[in-house]
Amino acid sequence: MAALLEESFGAKVEERVIAGEQFDVVIVDADQHVLVEIAASVGATIQERLERKRRLYTEATGVAPARVLLATADIYSYRAQSLREAGIEVIEPAEAD
Repeated sequence: MAALLEESFGAKVEERVIAGEQFDVVIVDADQHVLVEIAASVGATIQERLERKRRLYTEATGVAPARVLLATADIYSYRAQSLREAGIEVIEPAEAD
């Protein structure tokens, strides 16, 4: 995934650990920093965890992420909606017809 993003979009992609927190994917290009969390499923504490990661990243780098994305295969619709309202983008599978 990192190679695809780097070659296709010219962005720098890396994993980071800040204050003991694993950042799955950090995309850095000239204009913005994007944090991506990848999880098979998420629980009730996901919003708190993502907001903590956003804060830790900002404190460690001096740059506020332009976007925070959560890519997940399993999430309750009300939880996804709450995350979206908090400014976190949620990528989830489309519902089957």
